[in-house]
Amino acid sequence: MSSKHPGNSGAFSVIVTQDNPDAVYVENAREGQSVTEADEVAHRRMLFAALQAVALAPDSSLERVREEIKRLDKA
Repeated sequence: MSSKHPGNSGAFSVIVTQDNPDAVYVENAREGQSVTEADEVAHRRMLFAALQAVALAPDSSLERVREEIKRLDKA
């Protein structure tokens, strides 16, 4: 059984300000929604940390994109 990749959770932004509680803006194909519930904000922070843990370094990401473009050009 494989675990779900944290990037499959959809688009979201964690919003941190000095004067307000942290919030999350969650998007899908039809709408966007601001969320302020502490449990949901904490969950999205955890997802973001998981994404950071599996992300490539910027230079490595750029190289992978270039390799994929070359592969697609040959197809």
